[in-house]
Order: sequence, then C-alpha cells, then structure tokens
Amino acid sequence: GTGEAVSYPPGLGGAVTITSDGRGNAGQIYYPDVDLDWKVPLRPHLGTMAVMPSNTLNYENGNAGVGGANTIPPSKFGGNVDNWRIGKGTTMYYQVEVDGGMLMIGDTHAAQGDSELAGTAMETSMTAKLRVTLHKKATLPPMVQDLNYPLMETADNWLISGFAYSNYLDQLSTPSEIFSAGASVDLALENCFNNTRSFLMKTYEVSEAESIAIMSTGVDFAITQIVDGNWGVHAVVPKWMFTSPDTPWDYSCNYNNPSGTRRALGDARTRKLEQMGVADENSSVRKMTEHVRKLHATSVGVEQAHLEAIGRRMFEAKVNLMDKKENPLMGKRVLKAINDGPKKAN
Repeated sequence: GTGEAVSYPPGLGGAVTITSDGRGNAGQIYYPDVDLDWKVPLRPHLGTMAVMPSNTLNYENGNAGVGGANTIPPSKFGGNVDNWRIGKGTTMYYQVEVDGGMLMIGDTHAAQGDSELAGTAMETSMTAKLRVTLHKKATLPPMVQDLNYPLMETADNWLISGFAYSNYLDQLSTPSEIFSAGASVDLALENCFNNTRSFLMKTYEVSEAESIAIMSTGVDFAITQIVDGNWGVHAVVPKWMFTSPDTPWDYSCNYNNPSGTRRALGDARTRKLEQMGVADENSSVRKMTEHVRKLHATSVGVEQAHLEAIGRRMFEAKVNLMDKKENPLMGKRVLKAINDGPKKAN
C-alpha cells in the first residue's frame, strides 16, 4: 500500500521465543534481541468464544434486518469476552439460542492482562483443541438452567461475567450503538454483582444477605476488558470456600488435575449426597448392583449393564426417599443398608 512502513523499536522486529513447560503452564515471552528490564506472563487463551444469538435481526451495521451481529461486543451469548482465563483446562458454559448452536472462536492471544488496557493483547495465531458437550436443559442443575451470561469454571474458581449491557441486542433500539453506549465500568460491575448474587444463592443455597457477605469478604471483582464496546467485569469465586477439605473429587475432567475435580454438573448433587452421608456415589451404586445380583438368582446371564441400570434406579429411589423431609430417618437407614451390603441369611 501507500501507507508508511511500520517502524519497530530496536530488536522488536526479529524473532520471538516463547518458553514454558510445554503443557500450557506459566512461562515467559522473551525478545532475545531486546534489552528490556521487564517481561510478561505467558497466558495462551481464546479472546472470542460465542454461540449464535437468536435476536440478531435488529442489529444495524449497514444492512439492518439481514441477521448476524458484530463479533466484538460481548453479551450473554459470549463474543469477544477477552478474559485471559479462557485457556487450557477451563470450561465455558453458554445457553444455546439457535439450532446447531453455531459455536465460533477466535482472537487468540499469547498474553493479556485484566482490562486489556491498551486496546490489544499479544495477538497471535494459535491452534486450539476444544471439547464441546451439549447438555439438555432438563438435566441441568438450577444454577445453569437459566444462564444469561458466559459462565467460566476452572479447577479452583468460578468466574461470573457481567457487562454494561447484558443483552444489548434487545436492550438497545439500535444495537450497533453499543460501542458508545457500553463504555461503562459502573454498569458492568452492577450486572456482574447481580449475576454473582444469583449464582451464589442458586448454587450454594445461601441467603441474599449471605451472598453479599461472601462477595464482600471472599470474592474478587476485576475489570475484564474496556476495549470491546460492551465493557466487562468478572467475579472470581474460589471453590474452596464451599468445599469440605476431606471431600473427594467427583471425577477426572480436565488436564490440570488428572485425579479429578468438581464440575458444575456434579457440584449440586455431590453436596446434597454429602449432607446425606454418601461419600462415594459410584461405590454405593456398585454395592446396590451386587445386592441385586445376589438377591435374584435369575440374574445369571444378565448383562452387567442391565444390572447396573437396575442398581442405579434403586439407588436413586433410596436417595429420593431419604430426601423426603417427612421420613429422613428411614432414608438414612436404607442408604446405610446399601453401603453395608446384603446380610447373609441365618
């Protein structure tokens, strides 16, 4: 073109070397030909991840009514969220709005800090490997059944997102004006506070007053980004505040913790079973399955999967019985019998 050539500071136009342990863990980015007295942390992540919103016909960007929306402003469906924690080992939850979901990702970064203050992160090309799982709404716990923001989960924390406009495609008469209307940290913080309060009350069954006390004393609120039109704030909720130190993890589900860690779809149920005195659900189901096998001579030759299905149904029935407030003692006795196994006949 006819524009001026890009002029780099001495040494910055050459090769870049990235060092880490090879597994995406912390490292530094070095410019070997530059004599700098500082370095930045290596944080490979996806700046943009979203599902297709269902309300795009109102978006005006030269062709109103044709559908689609700008990928930059984030909202309840995701978008250019620009949270540097959307990297290896992280789980993101979105509510599917259109058939097929139409997941899109992009804007990969090698490094970024909270706020992305200068307008860009360390932009880079990246190959990302994702696992996509569709959960039907009827099977979801209450905390994610009516999800209206991108919910993030790491091995140790929940991260709740908030934006100046939580659903700008509907909230603004001309949604493309979000690039001026959404420049508000105050509105983003207010939305994040409301989302976090609801999350704590639904997930951990605390009162509104307790949720506010928890946020004030143990939750960190930070500016996610102030560059993508719809400014963002996120809350970091440590899981350990709600987890008994002697409680085993449920199942292995990420690379950061191969021995297993809790995930959203297991937390609520596990907490409920813990309150009932059930330390290991799978072990209890196995004992019930073996109980079925020993009680029924006709089980000889029956496929193991069928016996396990019966054992699972019986376990669920006993759990439901125990959960009945009118007869909790009977339920505890039944579950104790499950864990003890069948008694031998005299």
